[in-house]
Amino acid sequence: MDTALTERKALSIVVTGATRGPGLAVVKALVEAGHHVSGSVSVYSDADKLRALGALPVYVDELRGSELAAVVRMAKADVVVDLGRQDLNQSLRAVRWDTGELIDRAKATVQAAKDGGAKFVVAASFAFVYGAADGHEVTEETRPETSGHPLLKAILKAEKAILNGGVPACVMRLGYLYGPHMAQLKDVSSAMRQGRPVASGKGVVNYVYVDDAAEAIRRACEAQPAGEVFNVTDGHPITSAEFLAAFAQETGIQTPSRLPKLLNWVVAGRSLNELLGFSASVSSAKAAEELGWKPGYSLHAGLADTLLWWRAGA
Repeated sequence: MDTALTERKALSIVVTGATRGPGLAVVKALVEAGHHVSGSVSVYSDADKLRALGALPVYVDELRGSELAAVVRMAKADVVVDLGRQDLNQSLRAVRWDTGELIDRAKATVQAAKDGGAKFVVAASFAFVYGAADGHEVTEETRPETSGHPLLKAILKAEKAILNGGVPACVMRLGYLYGPHMAQLKDVSSAMRQGRPVASGKGVVNYVYVDDAAEAIRRACEAQPAGEVFNVTDGHPITSAEFLAAFAQETGIQTPSRLPKLLNWVVAGRSLNELLGFSASVSSAKAAEELGWKPGYSLHAGLADTLLWWRAGA
């Protein structure tokens, strides 16, 4: 498969969420591979970021399928990449999940791809969907155990909408993301330097550097493995407390102490606290075998690269 991927042809690719979370890394990887990329934006400053990478910014409401279909049609898109709300895919700060939006977004994307004439959809999802597996290794063949959790149920419904939407598609379950454009990482850096409390959990969770996630998505766009689900993590599951310790070491900040249970709950908020309580060791062997993908960054290398970008003013 890897040999076939190197013999690529230029594709027209529409990316939703192009400037949120890992969006810029995904756009950059696709443009550098020679593809023609159109990315959704809502403000002028984001449009400038995409132009600087060599992509075409398009102003569109990602939840309106008709608008997105017009963009797909205009771009004569071969592939639609749906990054959804990957800006929320992090283990550091409290976030508000809109479960209805996750499902509506997936439905709008696949309908737009169908109506706009795209041949394939690559949808980013979440590796934490496996829930509480007691730290045991899970693969794409492992059925996620939602235990009725509304967020996990919504994610699975969104994945199903993508895979059964009438357009060939695949799903990429990404580990918790970190990198220079993940706003939550900057927030935590500021909090730690000021000695403010930072929440963490005891569950074994999975991370992936944004550039590695982008490379996996790039390969999926080119290989177009219809009906498949792939896990994408760095292969070294750790607790969120261990992630914070590694970040502190890399930045020269004192490692934050473990917060009392009640204070940890208050700082994290209910949603994040529940996610940090899940524990699963996710295997990305399928992505290696079928896409020829493997992570290029260890945790320390990814954090070091993030700091280099920050120092350069990114």
